[in-house]
Amino acid sequence: MLSAKPTSFVSAVGAQLTVGNRRRAAGLVNLGSHRCRSLAGRTVRAVLRSDDKSVSMLPQQLAASDGALKPAVPRPGDPVDVRVVLTVRNRIRQKLVDKIENQWEYFVNGVGQGITVQLVSEEIDPDTKSGKRSAEVSVRGFLPRSPSHPSLVEYAANLTVPSGFGHPGAVVITNLHKKEFFLVEIVVHVCNEGSLFFPANSWIHTHNDNPESRILFSNQAYLPSQTPDGLKDLRKDMLVSLCGDGKGERKKFEMIYDYACYNDLGDPEKDADLARPILGGSERPYPRRCRTGRPPTKSDLRAESRIEKPNAVYVPRDETFEEIKQNNFSAGALRALFHNLIPAMRVALSKSDSQFECFSDIDGLYKEGVPNT
Repeated sequence: MLSAKPTSFVSAVGAQLTVGNRRRAAGLVNLGSHRCRSLAGRTVRAVLRSDDKSVSMLPQQLAASDGALKPAVPRPGDPVDVRVVLTVRNRIRQKLVDKIENQWEYFVNGVGQGITVQLVSEEIDPDTKSGKRSAEVSVRGFLPRSPSHPSLVEYAANLTVPSGFGHPGAVVITNLHKKEFFLVEIVVHVCNEGSLFFPANSWIHTHNDNPESRILFSNQAYLPSQTPDGLKDLRKDMLVSLCGDGKGERKKFEMIYDYACYNDLGDPEKDADLARPILGGSERPYPRRCRTGRPPTKSDLRAESRIEKPNAVYVPRDETFEEIKQNNFSAGALRALFHNLIPAMRVALSKSDSQFECFSDIDGLYKEGVPNT
């Protein structure tokens, strides 16, 4: 049972502050601190826990003269400083070309021409009748890589939102690079209030392939009836885009989950004997496959044209094998081929006949095993 949504981000964070968090408050390590404007009129350093993946984390607290911690009291109307941190994963096995491209991406991001982000509030904007949106800002520079994860790189963007912006519920991200990148997560640090976690683990397409930006939601789960008003339109549009319209040929970078019958098993273009029946429907019930939208064959308009290697069959981008998985799969197939091919060639080229000469040869199968030579 989900509780009612708090009316403000401050009250939401305060409601999730447990007794254990209060006990750990004095021992927090300053892992992700940054300069921010205090809503109480002072400049402080926000203490953030980067290992906490909850929806909200410990609110910012000010130290009193006796060393105790007391909550900061924001003043109405003051703007709020927000820091957005993106974690991007590079390829694990990189070639020289990949390393050069990564260095170029670092430079492009450093000058603010690579990735842009925008926050969407759960509150309705009375002018647009949709969720309030912050200014669209570019990420700049990159933070030091984590020693335990050498393939991860963090980028950051700073922005300011009005005090009445509300609780951020989504992040709009645009990739201005010429190639896609794998986004692990986004963490939004709200000064004096806490942090929000936006899981991704997804490939972000380039603006050249698709001008539509990607939208990521926080890890707060909502029932349809309890979805914040500012996020309803975004969630509806996202579901529509994932379902697709059943038209056009699917591209590699797309994430569309529409389905079709198996009508591409045969190859009637080469020979009429290679035609195969369609699997699916009432006559031959069968599970559906992902729809690819390839053009039909000339000999049979009901059959979809086949695709041969090295061209890959369409799979939604986030469902494809990762680089290591694909390499392991190919290596395993190669080992299986040689494991069966070499013994078969030895038997075929062997001059000795394989018939049993006496009963002791049969007994030897159980005592000594089957020789490979």
